[in-house]
Amino acid sequence: MNDGDTIDFGRRLRRAVEALEYLVLSLPLGIVCAAAAALLVLGAALSAIWIGLPVVLFTVAGCARLAELERRQANRLLDAHIPPLTPPAHREGTLWRRAIATLSDRDNWRMLVLVAIKLPVALLGLAAGLFPIAVTAWLLIFGVRGIGHLGDRFYVGPWTLGPLTGLLLCALALAAGILAIAALDGLRTLLASLSRALLSSGERAEGPVRELLAESLGDRTLSVAYWLPERRIFVDELGHKVHMPEPGSGRAWTAVERDGRRVAAIIHDAELATGPELVNAAAAGAALAIDNERLKADLRARVEELRVSRVRIVEAGDHARPDPASGSVTPCPRSSTNSSRSGSQ
Repeated sequence: MNDGDTIDFGRRLRRAVEALEYLVLSLPLGIVCAAAAALLVLGAALSAIWIGLPVVLFTVAGCARLAELERRQANRLLDAHIPPLTPPAHREGTLWRRAIATLSDRDNWRMLVLVAIKLPVALLGLAAGLFPIAVTAWLLIFGVRGIGHLGDRFYVGPWTLGPLTGLLLCALALAAGILAIAALDGLRTLLASLSRALLSSGERAEGPVRELLAESLGDRTLSVAYWLPERRIFVDELGHKVHMPEPGSGRAWTAVERDGRRVAAIIHDAELATGPELVNAAAAGAALAIDNERLKADLRARVEELRVSRVRIVEAGDHARPDPASGSVTPCPRSSTNSSRSGSQ
């Protein structure tokens, strides 16, 4: 066995241990997730009599915290490289409107699916990961017993457990151990893909600039945030506000400048920070294209602000409608101002 094979086996062993640690830690988190899913179902059942609406909103907020714990755990043990989750949008209006808007969000639905399947996935993963380990331990125990003539006489099929049979069982235990490491390594990759599918934002636009940078830097989770100097915020390609990654989140960002002014930021895997010259070179080469995309993002952000303003106007109109029960009308602030002005004249 050469040095390359030794290093590869050590890496696979480390990945298998991390996968097993992730599954063990997933069990208590899965129990909490199952309780949250049951509470959400109860709140949805009671929403017809309005009592369940606060329960639904409270449970969804709690599920967001659980999803954040899952993201950190997946990034630390599975190298999932999941970017920070988008904070829940502040919603206004009645409880019913807020509950409907919350449950209509596709990101929330993916998060709730993750919470619902967390415990079953943890149990199935533990069963799949521990079974080959248990087989390896069984073969190794009886192999050692056969070699050392330990314990009572034992038969393995038609053969008596002895030194020769013990050596054979130890060889099988070695093969089973290698199979267990390979199974845990594959399970680790599967769990990381599942976490990324359910926690990564589905609204990320696969623009040509982002695709080019992701391919050149070798980071498929890379994203581009565009700087709007008038509002001093970063937005994505859809015009939604972007929060920069915090230290320790496994993500980092590199500013993109053109003609001495900031135009965007590249959010990438923190491991790429070990070679910042690579990220800076890619950013400099794509600065012109990124600046053009920034103008489009600025336009989309303005359209989004207009849409939010129109929703607020509609909600204000709903509040100003007459109440059928009392027959009273709640005046708008503008109507009150106009009435006072008319009276003064």
